[in-house]
Amino acid sequence: PARHKPAAAPVIQEAPSAAASLKSGTQPARPIPWKGVLVIFFVAAMQGWSSQNIAIFIPKFVADLGQPASVYGFLLPLFTIGGVIGNLLSAAYADKFGRSRVIFVVMLAAVLPLVGLSLAGYSIWMYILLPLCGAAISAAYPVIVTLAQRLVPGGMGMVTGLSLGIVFSSGALGTMFSGALADAVGFPPVFLLTAGLALLGGLVALARA
Repeated sequence: PARHKPAAAPVIQEAPSAAASLKSGTQPARPIPWKGVLVIFFVAAMQGWSSQNIAIFIPKFVADLGQPASVYGFLLPLFTIGGVIGNLLSAAYADKFGRSRVIFVVMLAAVLPLVGLSLAGYSIWMYILLPLCGAAISAAYPVIVTLAQRLVPGGMGMVTGLSLGIVFSSGALGTMFSGALADAVGFPPVFLLTAGLALLGGLVALARA
């Protein structure tokens, strides 16, 4: 009678170890720290809402004070130029002092100019306070995006897109509420609300640090 050969045992391939992955040049995937990502997204929402409150409502505020379009046409670039300077400075200091701490400092720094903006009305102070507001509020933006990218190194494109989407969508949705508030009680309380948003975002960033 013919003899039956025993069946060959199945070959089980073991998953590569972390050491083997390092030797081959690949990094083992690490879980996404969603708690930290959501905290950063919340800070991004506060930053986006604060920035849009100023950019959208300053022209109407100045016009209601009896000033022509040429005045707020000059004031808005001051806010934007301040933002550019703030971006450059925050990027320089974030690596040195820590990203979360820089976000806290710059958003905290926005509180006083925003409160002053709600009290000053149209005066020479507006030409000083608006660039300061722009520098402080906008300074948090590149640091927020960079921090989110470092939390999810394998999905930098995704997390960058989400960060940008949250900044712009929170600004769009937030100004709907701010506009209703301005109709009800005027623009100075809206600027006070903006100061509160900046403070809240800064404190959350500090808690993360």
